[in-house]
Amino acid sequence: MLLKKKNIWLALVQRCSLYKSFTIKVPTDHRHAVLLDVKAEFTVLSEDAESKRIELNAKALVDTGASCSFMSKRIAQALHLKYYKMSYVRSTQGTVVTPMYRADLLIQNEMSFSNWLVSEFIGGSDFDFIIGMDILTQGDFALTSENGEMYFSFRIPSAEKHIDFQ
Repeated sequence: MLLKKKNIWLALVQRCSLYKSFTIKVPTDHRHAVLLDVKAEFTVLSEDAESKRIELNAKALVDTGASCSFMSKRIAQALHLKYYKMSYVRSTQGTVVTPMYRADLLIQNEMSFSNWLVSEFIGGSDFDFIIGMDILTQGDFALTSENGEMYFSFRIPSAEKHIDFQ
């Protein structure tokens, strides 16, 4: 019996250690958008055909209207990245063909997404990445308010039950 309880306790500890989560306070001057810190790493071939890792820090917009995640054209050009494949992306301007890249993403120094496909977009003035539903559906997220302050929370993997605010 003691062994069974110990095994259940170990399973719970292991399960809890699998969860990653963060909560950020949305700045008052950015209530129109949630921006996250993201670290991106790319493997690129140098001129001597050696592969090397390039790392950069940037801001990412959380966009529930985007089915996939994006990286700005400005970053792709600055790093001389080679695209992985071309893909069709539907936008408000219609369907466009855009390059897709592979990137390792670390969001808020907490959640890592390895070898993730990101499409290219023109770029925003405040951000160089868009976190779309391909990442957001990997877990649970919420936008909440307390004493006039707004908070964005994200956790992976999803809880076993949905959040019901009734």
